Amino acid sequence: MRRATALVAVLFVASCSGRDGVAVTTTVPTTAPPTTVATTEAPTTQAPTTQAPTTTTALAELAPPLRWADAAPFTGVVQLTVNGRPCTGTVVETGVDEAPAYVLTAGHCTEAQTSDPTGVLVDRPARGSARFPRIPGGPRMLFGLPVAGVPWATMRGTDLAVVELRATLGEVRAAGFRPMPVAPTPPEPGSAVTFVGVPYDGLARIDQVRRAAPCLVGAERVVLEAPWWFAALANDCPGLRRGASGAPLVADGALVAVVNTVAATTAEEACRRDHPCEAVGGVVEVVPGRGYAVATAGLAACFPGGRFTLGAQGCPAAPPQPWSMSSYPAEPVAPGAGAWAVEVRGNGTVRLRQGPAGASCEGTDGYGEPQAVGERLSVERPLPPAGAWVTCVAPDGGVPLAAYLVVGG
Repeated sequence: MRRATALVAVLFVASCSGRDGVAVTTTVPTTAPPTTVATTEAPTTQAPTTQAPTTTTALAELAPPLRWADAAPFTGVVQLTVNGRPCTGTVVETGVDEAPAYVLTAGHCTEAQTSDPTGVLVDRPARGSARFPRIPGGPRMLFGLPVAGVPWATMRGTDLAVVELRATLGEVRAAGFRPMPVAPTPPEPGSAVTFVGVPYDGLARIDQVRRAAPCLVGAERVVLEAPWWFAALANDCPGLRRGASGAPLVADGALVAVVNTVAATTAEEACRRDHPCEAVGGVVEVVPGRGYAVATAGLAACFPGGRFTLGAQGCPAAPPQPWSMSSYPAEPVAPGAGAWAVEVRGNGTVRLRQGPAGASCEGTDGYGEPQAVGERLSVERPLPPAGAWVTCVAPDGGVPLAAYLVVGG
């Protein structure tokens, strides 16, 4: 991917006095303020106007601002804006200072939000910036870097993206910010983590700072938010307002998951865009205020030699494939009328299976006979009974795809 060879930094000056926050429970060494680089270039970010689809109507109680004394492990957490979508992200440690700096964030913080839900985006151009927000008790100057592009993003059963910055990892480090390593394994259910995000909803710009709080992660759940579904870790992290999407969950100084979404406040609005629900054995469950995060285990293997490389040995990032699918209706529907239509696009043969949501599409059990696809195959079946359902599509030589439907939601 083409990138600038010179560091381009943007500095913002806070116009109001800083306020001390509340420390998180884990104490870390205090570090010296980062070195800043002056520039006459105009700021590249404005106050957010585009909202990412990740919060309920009621604003969640905020996590306290991260204090400078506790900030050392989290200075690589940024307020990330990609093509007008304000989120949070983390500069990842790849170990190669001469290579580009990359930010790991949620897929819906990029163009993946408006693309095929079963697709994978690769090497997309993008505009935006990674802003290193003010930390109460720290320097008054804010540091920012422009976005170079999006090497990879997807919302196919997950919600992750890699964003490249117009700077090297060494330039970020030299400016005083600490990249964060990615943990090799997912957290165990019940594990303690630290949430660090930069929410903006309901906050003045001066208060859009890194906020941190301890919380717990639970088991992985199947989460439905039409038209998407995610395999995500339940959590009780506070402050999951708009802008916190893509924020890291951190354990032992390493990134273990990326904030994805937060549950609906009532069953009536569940399973729809902005209001996710869980599918457990074909039954819809809603725990108001429960957060969800996508595990990032193994993604460190995607950066051999410090550069993001899709298909690198051990890299779990899904590559694009020549198969996609869609279904109608996508939103929850009332039982008793209509049909469930699924369309598969590609060339070759596929097998289909329908059953209660929560079951894996892997394996061969329960699939029907092979059906030929000449670019497009449309299958229409009677609407199933009340509950949460999945149609699995197993392409010949491809990765299984899934479409979910909630009946009676």
